[in-house]
Amino acid sequence: MADELQEYSERTAIKKTFSQESDSRQALFASKPEIAKAFMQRFPKRYIVALLAFLGFCNAYTMRVNLSIAIVAMVENKTQTDGNGTVYSAPEFPWDSRLQGYILGSFFYGYIVTQIPAGIHLDSNTFL
Repeated sequence: MADELQEYSERTAIKKTFSQESDSRQALFASKPEIAKAFMQRFPKRYIVALLAFLGFCNAYTMRVNLSIAIVAMVENKTQTDGNGTVYSAPEFPWDSRLQGYILGSFFYGYIVTQIPAGIHLDSNTFL
């Protein structure tokens, strides 16, 4: 009888511990909307939108710069040696200036063209 009583008390102690942990987890998750609300009250939405727009423009500018730098590295002459000892200098891509202009231009025109569907999508007031 004493063993059964001790086993019962151990089980109730374990149940009590788990219920306390779940209560603390629920309290933690319940406090997150309050934290978000406090954050949103501290920083108005227009500042958050401005920050996200700034980061988006930084990303777009970085892609533009990287493409302009990468195309130079792809078309410059590189000295290579074959297995039989023949040394030759050839670019990785034999693009002339005109074709390079088309490649860079297609990126920039594609960048502009995607702004139109994005504007229509945002104007329709449907997000997703």
